[in-house]
Amino acid sequence: MLHAFYVDLLKDRVMAWTILILLAALYVLICLLLPIWSELVPGITSLLILLATEILVYLLHRDLAQEQPAADSEEYTSMIANIDDVGQKLSDLAAFLKRERGKVEEAEATVMRLRSEQSELEPMVTAQRELVDAILAVHTKRIASRAWKEYVLTFITGVVTSLLAGALFESFWR
Repeated sequence: MLHAFYVDLLKDRVMAWTILILLAALYVLICLLLPIWSELVPGITSLLILLATEILVYLLHRDLAQEQPAADSEEYTSMIANIDDVGQKLSDLAAFLKRERGKVEEAEATVMRLRSEQSELEPMVTAQRELVDAILAVHTKRIASRAWKEYVLTFITGVVTSLLAGALFESFWR
């Protein structure tokens, strides 16, 4: 319990230095206010103050060394590794997006090229369509006129054949 009190007390550096200054002032007061001619009492007092100072410095140093335990450093190492991993993934994502942007730009260029070709070919296609329609109309008229000619020729051939058959029939029955 007393150790926990010292640890809590020594965590603050200002408090530690204040305690050291108060101990030094106590030593000066003891040396000045007590008219002791013996060298033994100031020596023992000096030794106690020096021992207390060393203990305070040791506890302060140990507490500062314990402020960053190994688990925190492992956690920081893990976090740094995670950050590096995320950085790598982001750079991979950036490269992927750059490739995809290139593909999209190529596709847009192809679409623009095809649209320009369409605008160039559209008048020719329209003209060709009109020409094809005219050719089909002429062909339809020819077929229609040929059909009438064929109908007339067939009728005349039928009449001539009937007359010829009638004449042959009369010649054989007589």
